[in-house]
Amino acid sequence: HYTWLYGGLEPNVERAVNLFAEAGLIPGDDDLAVDLGCGSGFQSLALARLGYRVLAIDSSEDLLRELRNESGKLRIQTIHDDLLHFERHLDASPSLIVCMGDTLPHLDGLEAIQLLMQDVHSCLAPKGRFVLSFRDLGMELKGDDRIIPLKSDDNTLFTCFLEYEDDYVTVNDLVYERKSEVWDFHRSSYRKVRLSSVHIRDILPKTGFEIVSSKIEDGLVTVIAGK
Repeated sequence: HYTWLYGGLEPNVERAVNLFAEAGLIPGDDDLAVDLGCGSGFQSLALARLGYRVLAIDSSEDLLRELRNESGKLRIQTIHDDLLHFERHLDASPSLIVCMGDTLPHLDGLEAIQLLMQDVHSCLAPKGRFVLSFRDLGMELKGDDRIIPLKSDDNTLFTCFLEYEDDYVTVNDLVYERKSEVWDFHRSSYRKVRLSSVHIRDILPKTGFEIVSSKIEDGLVTVIAGK
């Protein structure tokens, strides 16, 4: 449900193109961009349309297949691997690395996030940029505010329920899908780091980055950092 949940492929690609272009992240000849946790390709497709050669890494083969089906002749290489292993797939120093769409909180903890940022910094070309986005989970929701209806249409209802701990939040996904006249119920859960803007402002300078810009829109934090 990934692409459907986020509102479809093309609107997200267009938003990413605008974000990168407005930030002046336009490639030179044969510049490499790396998309960590690329999903079905919102950022990868945008970067390739802007002229980057893109290395797109994700642990989901299903989402990578979606990306390959949409990439056509764009210069996108897909890698099925843990994003923490991105260094072993590089053939040049990237001028841009992105980790967007709330990917960072899926790592094991703040220490793992900091280690990833250290690796990103060491691999980037001089004056390279790192773009990250995540949903700020610093504030704990209470009571029935923890029940969040995410998206629905005539055939699918997608809701999640959040359970908070000090350093993590467990996300319980509840999905109803209509099959003919019957509604099938699916459930799953996973844990996310309670990453906040305060954490990022602390970690980035520790790993050698300078924060170039930061904004929050609908609870989603987007940060551009420079080497």
